[in-house]
Amino acid sequence: MIDFMRFKIMPLLRTFHLKIDHIVTNKSQEFSTAWERGNHKYTDYLHKQNINSIVYSADHPEVFQPLHEFTSVLMNRFYQPVWHEGDRFLRSA
Repeated sequence: MIDFMRFKIMPLLRTFHLKIDHIVTNKSQEFSTAWERGNHKYTDYLHKQNINSIVYSADHPEVFQPLHEFTSVLMNRFYQPVWHEGDRFLRSA
């Protein structure tokens, strides 16, 4: 996840002069640690980038449902295939 942020997301944000102030994640092991007073590499990376990490357990639909709906709108709006042939999606050149 750190590599994805470092090599994909952060350069894209710099290109478009955007900034992430807060990021919401679930309490899975990819994003956080269950150890008392423990640090996670991902949380440390976000802190170094001045991004506030907000962590909820995955069973909070009031937090994650709006995020899922928002990403669904983005997917439907911006990532539609050009045309469909059988079971494969094709892109025009």
